[in-house]
Amino acid sequence: MRCIKCNEELEIDDNFCPKCGELTPHGYVSFKNKPNEIKYRESNLGSIFTLVALLIIVFTIMTLISGKDIFRPYIEIKKQIYSLKYGYKISLINTDNQYTGIVVNTNEEAIGLIKEDIIKESWQCRKNINVALIEKEISENYHVSSVSLCDVYEEEALKIKKEVALKGQRLLLIKQKHLGSDKLPEYIKNFTDYLEKSGVEILPDSEVTDIKSISKEEHEVFFNDKMIKAKKVVVAPGRTGAKWIQELADKYKIPYVSQSIEIGVRVEVRKEILEDITNVIYDPTIFIKTKTYGDEIRTFCTNPGGFVTKENYYGYICVNGHSLKETKSNNSNFAFISKVNLTYPVTNTREYGESIAHIANVLGDSKPIIQTLKDLKQSRRSKWDRIDKLFIEPTLKDCVAGDLALVMPHRIIVNILEGLEELDKIIPGVNNDETLLYGPEIKFFSNEITTNKKFKLEDYDVYFIGDGAGKAGNIVVAAATGLVAARDILKNME
Repeated sequence: MRCIKCNEELEIDDNFCPKCGELTPHGYVSFKNKPNEIKYRESNLGSIFTLVALLIIVFTIMTLISGKDIFRPYIEIKKQIYSLKYGYKISLINTDNQYTGIVVNTNEEAIGLIKEDIIKESWQCRKNINVALIEKEISENYHVSSVSLCDVYEEEALKIKKEVALKGQRLLLIKQKHLGSDKLPEYIKNFTDYLEKSGVEILPDSEVTDIKSISKEEHEVFFNDKMIKAKKVVVAPGRTGAKWIQELADKYKIPYVSQSIEIGVRVEVRKEILEDITNVIYDPTIFIKTKTYGDEIRTFCTNPGGFVTKENYYGYICVNGHSLKETKSNNSNFAFISKVNLTYPVTNTREYGESIAHIANVLGDSKPIIQTLKDLKQSRRSKWDRIDKLFIEPTLKDCVAGDLALVMPHRIIVNILEGLEELDKIIPGVNNDETLLYGPEIKFFSNEITTNKKFKLEDYDVYFIGDGAGKAGNIVVAAATGLVAARDILKNME
């Protein structure tokens, strides 16, 4: 028996011609009597060729009509992206997609939808070794602004908070977004460009020496041997300008209140020790009560894969820590600082902290001091030959191996040692002999200028905002004080 179309010889049970795909008499009977049992033979190449040809024709037509963009992998509003390398699963939003039924106007809206998807998928932050690499991959490969993935994973954070509470300590949960020190210059430039395009005149390298208030809405600002007049003045010199603000307040009898200060060290460990907690909470703040004195000591400013650095306070050197978005070290660091309140007869905590910093700079020859935890416990100074033999390599080398017990008060040292013992119950490994301590780390809380709730003086339109005026303790709150003052100025100008 042969095919009626191409004359190809057929087997008796062929449903279709193996050459051209034409339905055979046997196939016709099979289809008529048992339509659900009809099957193609595995050798039915003709049918396969026909199907491929149809697909090519459809592809060509669609390309001509809509252009190649219709075949992009992120054609849908939500696209599940998988990574075997990092183990994440996330829905992405393409803000430029013209074929979707949902309109996404800004990256902020897209990021909001992405975060919703992450929450729904219960994305496991803690399972990933380097979240920053995942964020970078998403940003570069899928044209979506980098999303801080761990910020939205609250369930795991709450579990950790409970574990800390069971150990008798307290964990403060804050939603955060890590920018990266290497990215800050770009952000600052963008802020500056925006302000200048909006008509704001910026005078860099201008040292303000004095501010005189003639009346409520008449002020004179002196800088670089020049003077300008203003109806309203906002004073925001930052933390390093705290001393200048206090001198200004003393000169013009502006009331202020002394605040507490936090003194301690920068702790550096191998990054594996902190990974279980920092993969869920990027910057965990854990408050601990010490046994001997009942003082409060806390972790602060954690930098996974970060670097210890010097902090210049214009007259003395302290330590700090930071981390980059693109480059990571093999260590992680955090501040471990003890709260100090002064009452009678001295209340100026800033001067007290500065005196400790000056002593440290004398012993360290204007450099920070580094010491291993083992040496501090054994009451001996550290030496570089012993530090060089450790498994951990310090990220700050421009420091002096010495004895922190010669710098800080005994009470602070006891709080640090007891605090690390308690912290080790929450984060095993931080109390290891090889743990590195850099000092001093001092968190100055500037004397708080007395103002109203809008941060304005009672009798003059002068606003004091930010860390330098004692109104904030971090960059987020400092920015918020600026918004409050700016809105009040705009409201009074209407």
